[in-house]
Amino acid sequence: MNFIEKNLIRASVAATLLLPAAAHAQLSNAAQNLQNVTPPSIEKEATNLIPNLIDGALSVLGIIFLFYVLYAGFLYMTAEEDTKKTGKAKDMLRNGIIGLIIIIASYAIANFVISTLNNVAA
Repeated sequence: MNFIEKNLIRASVAATLLLPAAAHAQLSNAAQNLQNVTPPSIEKEATNLIPNLIDGALSVLGIIFLFYVLYAGFLYMTAEEDTKKTGKAKDMLRNGIIGLIIIIASYAIANFVISTLNNVAA
């Protein structure tokens, strides 16, 4: 191993060993702060349930989009001169971009509807 690799390994091991100490420093007053916490009301939880489910579903769709586009890019990069594979990869990329547009539009529509309903209910 060369000098850079050895120092990189040493730095990563040191960071891994010191990470619990940094996390413990954040929890020094946690027990005192937990006594001041009041549980949320059920009404607030119910009104946030649907928006949270929609946000979660759209986040999962975004992750699926990311892997889909990465796979299409991999196919395109490994296609070499095969026109079938490059055509398939280009179609996948086009479909992925169309899917992303649909995801963004559905997020905007859901956000608009939820904010409008919250304004009417308030």
